[in-house]
Amino acid sequence: MKLSRIAFAAAALLSGTSLASCSQNPPGGVCDGVTGACLDLYVSYPAGIATGYDMEVTAIYDGKSSKRIASKPGTVSLPNHFRVVPPPGVTSAEVSAISIRASSRGELLATAKIPDPFLAGTEHLTSSIALKRYSGEIFDTKYTEYIACKGPRSTRIADLDRDGHNDIVVTCFNESSVAVLYGTPQNQFTRIQPNLARIGMPAYFSAVMDVDQNGTLDIVTPSYETSPSSTNGLSVLTSAPNRGWVIPKSVSSSEVRLLDAVAADFNGDGLMELIVNTNEVAVVPPPPSASKLLIFPGNFLADAGKSFFKIDLPKISGAYSLVAGFLDGDSSADVVITGNSSGNISVLWGDNLQKTPSIQTYNVGIDPMSVVIADINNDKQNDIIVAHCTSPSVILFTQSANRVFQEFKRIDTGKRSCSAVADDFDRDGRTDLAVWNNEDFTISVLRGTGSGEFQLVQTISNLYKAYYGHMSSGDLNNDGMPDIILSGSASNDPSAVGETVRILYNQVP
Repeated sequence: MKLSRIAFAAAALLSGTSLASCSQNPPGGVCDGVTGACLDLYVSYPAGIATGYDMEVTAIYDGKSSKRIASKPGTVSLPNHFRVVPPPGVTSAEVSAISIRASSRGELLATAKIPDPFLAGTEHLTSSIALKRYSGEIFDTKYTEYIACKGPRSTRIADLDRDGHNDIVVTCFNESSVAVLYGTPQNQFTRIQPNLARIGMPAYFSAVMDVDQNGTLDIVTPSYETSPSSTNGLSVLTSAPNRGWVIPKSVSSSEVRLLDAVAADFNGDGLMELIVNTNEVAVVPPPPSASKLLIFPGNFLADAGKSFFKIDLPKISGAYSLVAGFLDGDSSADVVITGNSSGNISVLWGDNLQKTPSIQTYNVGIDPMSVVIADINNDKQNDIIVAHCTSPSVILFTQSANRVFQEFKRIDTGKRSCSAVADDFDRDGRTDLAVWNNEDFTISVLRGTGSGEFQLVQTISNLYKAYYGHMSSGDLNNDGMPDIILSGSASNDPSAVGETVRILYNQVP
């Protein structure tokens, strides 16, 4: 965007905690009294937007760490003149963008984003920008694609090398490897060549945690072996300095069909455990317990004698996805598991591992795939979102009382909606949803109202045929807004799967 030098009369005051604003009196010259870089910015608005809205000006910068520094929203009137200076300790060259949001009663009305506002080091500027009416669309439909591996089944987002930029871990289904895409200051990703070899084949998901407890993050991948074998169990990749990795170690397991894995403090002792589910299917209906939950202590790699703690799931058959989060307000993480074959979900309340955990089960219909924990109605209690591979697409469970859930609503977004992510995509303080429609090959983006209801605001099409595709969300370009990643297929046919992951960047300032 080219910055014009059209000046408007200055009038209103916007006070900020980190970004300076102009005084109520027009300055006698550009950036009077400001030492170093500053920008006198004049803002105009689309016709029909009334005065008396909240205005927020945000500096996005990428120095030693990526941060979003926002001014304090205040009620302002037209016209608007802001004096913007970089936050303390940040040079003008490090400020990568300035975003502006106008809202009323929490509803986003108009936005603008100014890339490179200081023109790569220019110290003093006077510029103008016209805000555009906010359309409600959240993601840029022009995706960015990165080669990962054969059958990129799922992704995890974490800052592996602690450089302030999120990285992407890709679990490869059709090759015995894990791909790591490192984030860079240029907001791009660099791929480790070759991919990191792991033990076992195939695999669906990986967990990211500090296995060797040295302060750096490692990668643990369960092996999906259908019968006992030498590669059945966990493949552990521990990190080394300068983005290096140690030859993978194997942790054997007597259980088979290990599928999903997360790291969480399940017993409330302040230490992270590795939580893994098995995908075993009961043979004779009605299904007895077939799937299990395996909980490995945080130091399982250093002390091989400490085997996992096994929990039978009484009503779950064909467990597929699991998620950990805090549902009842105590210090122990709780776990929700989907029973893909049994058509239900189970909630395991985190507790002392010497006792049998309390388990609650809810029927949701055949083919639940992914599950999400989030507060969808702003009551400060987390709720449960289930993505279906059959109709309905999404089932919402709200928490009516402590440890009591009830089905709240069913939403249809498309055909075979096998994966969903929840995040505040437009930064309005309310949980939103993105749902991958596996047969339509589309992503439905639903904006949360804060009362548990969701409104479809965007459908993203022309995506690749990612059968049983998986989505993750996180900030991937250091602008403080969550983006989404779509990864490929669980097909057993290597010729039928892609080799890429696709990123859709958030376009809301």
